[in-house]
Amino acid sequence: MSKTDFPHLHSLMLGGLQSNRILTDLVEVWGQQLTTLKLETVLTVIPLDTIGTNCQNIVELQVINARLSVCRSHDCQTQHFFENLKLVYFFLVNYVVNDDNIQEENDAENFPRSPLHCILRHAKKLEGIQATGTSVFTDDSLYEITMLHIMLTAANKILS
Repeated sequence: MSKTDFPHLHSLMLGGLQSNRILTDLVEVWGQQLTTLKLETVLTVIPLDTIGTNCQNIVELQVINARLSVCRSHDCQTQHFFENLKLVYFFLVNYVVNDDNIQEENDAENFPRSPLHCILRHAKKLEGIQATGTSVFTDDSLYEITMLHIMLTAANKILS
């Protein structure tokens, strides 16, 4: 696969994936040109770090019936993901944090409690979000993210 195979590819929808390897391969090749990524009924864990690293121009992200993960070593203050993201739709999503590196307690504020926290910290241009909630996303979490001025411009926010 090569970028020249589909030079005008801007939207990618994948469903029924049984391995995240194909997703990783596709976004490594075409991620820079994607503005829309839709993943549905994925039977493996979707690595948010891979999408964030490779799909820097993504404007719309939809994940339906899947597990979304972020590495515990991801630092939301030093790494820059989803800077152009405007629309998020997560339905029937389970959030997973991979404990690849255990961080000290005093560094915990920079590291995501869930992939949902990570998306909301990074997506500074967010205009709309509808997402499955998680028990670790509390009122305090929402307040913290709002104080970071990340969600202030979101016109439509639904967390269930």
